[in-house]
Formats: sequence, C-alpha cells, structure tokens
Amino acid sequence: MNTNTDALEALRIPFEEYLAEISSVTVETAEQYEAAAFGLKKLKTWEADIAAHFEPDRKRTYDAYNAVTTAKSSYLNKTASVEKIIKSKMAAYVQAENETRRLAQIEADRATREAQKELEGTAPTPENPVVVSSVIIPDVPQPTKVAGISVTNTWKYAITDVNAIRKEFWVLDEALILKTVKALGPDAVRSVGGIEVFPDVVVGSRRG
Repeated sequence: MNTNTDALEALRIPFEEYLAEISSVTVETAEQYEAAAFGLKKLKTWEADIAAHFEPDRKRTYDAYNAVTTAKSSYLNKTASVEKIIKSKMAAYVQAENETRRLAQIEADRATREAQKELEGTAPTPENPVVVSSVIIPDVPQPTKVAGISVTNTWKYAITDVNAIRKEFWVLDEALILKTVKALGPDAVRSVGGIEVFPDVVVGSRRG
C-alpha cells in the first residue's frame, strides 16, 4: 500500500477545507461565479492528484484481482456451458411431458363426458346397477420430479395482432425521442410532436 501519510495529508486538507466552505458559497454575481469557477478548477486538480497518489496501489490490486477472476472464470465458464446444455435438454423433456399430459387431460375429459352421457336418464338400483363398460377414462400422467431440481414456468408471449393490443400497453420510445432531441434541439418538436424542448444547463470543468 502507498503509506506516504504526509503526502496524502497534504492532498486531503485542501479537500476538507473546500468541502467545509462549499455549503456557504453563493453564486449571484459575476465575481462570485468566477470565484466558484476557480475553486472548481482547483478541485479538479486536487482530484487528479489524489487519483495519481492511489493509482499504483489500485493498479497492483486490480491486476491481482483480475488474474484470480480470470483463472476462476476459465473453470466456471466450462461448467456453465455444460449446465446450459443439460438444462436445455431437461426443459425440452418437460415441455414434451406437459404436452403429453395436456393431451391426456383432454382425452380424459372427453371420456368423462361420454360416461356422464351414458348415465343420463338412468336410475340404477341395487338389483339393476348401471355399468359403463364401453368408456375407458385414461390416466393423466404425473410430472417427473427429482429432489433438488425445480421446474417453473417463465411465461413468454408472441404478438398475433398488434392492432388488438390495448392502449395502456403501448410505451413511448423515450430513448428514440431523447436521441432526436439531442440531435435536432428545438427543431425536434416538429419531428416528434407533443413535446417541449428546453435547455438543461451543464457546467463542465477541467484542471486549472
């Protein structure tokens, strides 16, 4: 670590003094504006000096961190790719199972309705029970479950009729509007419509 305490203190003190003063600074005249500009440029110089003071340690620790992270990723990336392949195949199996179960449920519902129709209008007695032998209701298979493995549905969608989508689901492309405003300025009103363009003052500074 950079242990030059005296050098760091010499850099820190001006920061502390400036921060203590900045809350009471007013910028209401040209002279005050110039004074604030001078302080801002001085602050950028202090900022650069602080960055330079810590840069050797930052680079050294970053290089060490980056080396460890790269080594770890070289192993974990392999497991991640295998995991992706396995999960993809498992998901395809679950999808096929779901479809089989859906079709079986449809068939079971149909068979149940047929059985109910055969029973309609019949009054069974202990001596003459009604036996429905011509309708077989198939079993609906249960999903495969394995301890430690969870399967959830992440719902997605595909647009079938863009004109049928309700108005509240339409979203303005604000990124495109902002891009147009930045490019055209006040003239963007004519291109976009329904907006007001106004300047947002940003003060820049550099070392001085």
